[in-house]
Amino acid sequence: MPTYLFKIEDGKEAEITLDEANDHAALNAALNALATFACKNFPPPDNVKILIRQADGKDVAAISFSFTIDYHKEMRA
Repeated sequence: MPTYLFKIEDGKEAEITLDEANDHAALNAALNALATFACKNFPPPDNVKILIRQADGKDVAAISFSFTIDYHKEMRA
């Protein structure tokens, strides 16, 4: 089974390795990790990013999450 490296950036950086069947499975695992992180740390940091790479260093994908609130003028008063 191929090995993938996830580099997680959320103001801090962390790296984890996972064995997944293919690039699509690795991307799916990263999306699930990002969704879980966002739900446990709500609201999440401004910018969360996961870089997915194969063990040989080939980039697979980068996914990110950002959370914004646009207040209506009446709420700012």
